[in-house]
Amino acid sequence: MVTKVKNLKGLEKELVISFDSKDVEPTVDSKLLKLSKTLDLKGFRKGKVPMNVVKSKYYNQCFNESLSEHIEQNYIKVILDEKLNPAGPPKISMEETKNKDIFTFKALIEVMPNIELKNIDKIKLEKPVLKVKKEDLEKAVDKIADQYKEWKVVKRKSKKGDRVKADFVGKINGEEFENNKANDFFIEIGSNQLIPGFEEGLKGVKAGEEKVLDIVFPDDYQDKKLAAKPVTFDIKIKEVSEAKVSEINEDFIKKLGINDGKIESLYSKIEEGMKKDSETLIESYLKKNVISSLSKSQKFEVPKSLIHDEILRIEKENNPSGDVKMSFEDMEKLYQKEAENRVKAGLLLREIINKEKFSLSKENIDNWLDTISRGQGNRAEIENYYMNNEDAKKNMESVILENLAVKWVIKNASVNEKNYTFDELVELTKIHRVGGELTQTCPWKAAREAAGYADVFVGDYNHIFDEDVRKSSLEAMGISLENIIVVVDEAHNLPDRIRMTMERVITPTIARNTTMELEEYVGALNESYLQSNSVENFSY
Repeated sequence: MVTKVKNLKGLEKELVISFDSKDVEPTVDSKLLKLSKTLDLKGFRKGKVPMNVVKSKYYNQCFNESLSEHIEQNYIKVILDEKLNPAGPPKISMEETKNKDIFTFKALIEVMPNIELKNIDKIKLEKPVLKVKKEDLEKAVDKIADQYKEWKVVKRKSKKGDRVKADFVGKINGEEFENNKANDFFIEIGSNQLIPGFEEGLKGVKAGEEKVLDIVFPDDYQDKKLAAKPVTFDIKIKEVSEAKVSEINEDFIKKLGINDGKIESLYSKIEEGMKKDSETLIESYLKKNVISSLSKSQKFEVPKSLIHDEILRIEKENNPSGDVKMSFEDMEKLYQKEAENRVKAGLLLREIINKEKFSLSKENIDNWLDTISRGQGNRAEIENYYMNNEDAKKNMESVILENLAVKWVIKNASVNEKNYTFDELVELTKIHRVGGELTQTCPWKAAREAAGYADVFVGDYNHIFDEDVRKSSLEAMGISLENIIVVVDEAHNLPDRIRMTMERVITPTIARNTTMELEEYVGALNESYLQSNSVENFSY
């Protein structure tokens, strides 16, 4: 075998590999012999076909298979001998030679970059610190009171803060579109839950009135077929209600589970919850910024093949149904930068993991499983799923190792503290992607808007079994209980959940479960973000 390795542009290399055709013949003969022992041809007994007949019919097939195997074997040998680290599969092409006894092929590959972690101590990270002020606690209590508000039907014209019950039908160019109508739909004016112009257009209406609204769907509307389209809504107003917010007094505080009914005790409970929840929020924020700052601080060339694959992966994430047809060139324009950052972050995290020799221990696996299983019931079932499902296990291991790498960066970087209120911390961790750009959003708002256009809605029990939640949730989504099929899963938990729903006080169990569910939710966002910034869980 003769090999030439040629350095091309960037990380590309060309391997020219030649080997004697005589090396292939023994493999061909072996394949023909093996085939003859099992071959069943008309006119011959099975396994008794003469070799000359076998050769005449199957020589070319066996030769091509043998040649492919020898190309692969020689390619792998060169990769190992030259200590090359391919970033992806090679592009193979056969070369014509004057000597018919010699086979020559070219293998075009990209190799992984050599990464030297530098100046980690110069990476500047901001660590948010929760600073709870009295006005924050007062604001939190006001929010709680608002959640307990009651609606009273009024006969006057609507204003901001009122709730309107209406039927509506939407049309584009006079034609109805999918999911264009709703009956008995509740709209809170000023909640900014609907498309711009809709709520504003319902100011000053009274029950019994009919109104026509001409508005335009936003350019970034989730349903691309409706984005930027002008729409006309025919609306029939059925009732107008005003909110009556609960008075914050001793009786109200006791209903919240504070036995002494004192506002100071309620403040203390709220502050305790804020501090606990802030730990997860701060961790989430730090992880997000570690990924970004680490990528910016390290300079190296990123394999084009990995970026190409990541662009396709991002497109699949953003367009899972494939409804929006797009050329790769257009994808590249949209996702090139994001794909490059993802690949780069994945390579860096892998380098840290390898350099620091991070490995999985029973302790960090148990800690991760504990976090995931909070509020989800049976810890043993969850462990069984992750430990006995290869894909799930691989994902778990990848996330744990990534977390270790992120903590290492935080430990070695320059970290400055900055005070934040709890609401500010929440905003820092609310991120999603629009056109490849990180954008702050409210996950609940986004989910609620999307639910109205979904065929299947997966939600918690209280969306159905709690009357108050059902009214404020399903109706806000444009979902009518009478027009859906309800499938109840994990029904063994249903009695306890219904019992909790019927309670009108905040018990220690409810407070604990709420805390665990919030931690789990934010943790899931963290893990999702880290996974989205790695490259297929480090599998290249």
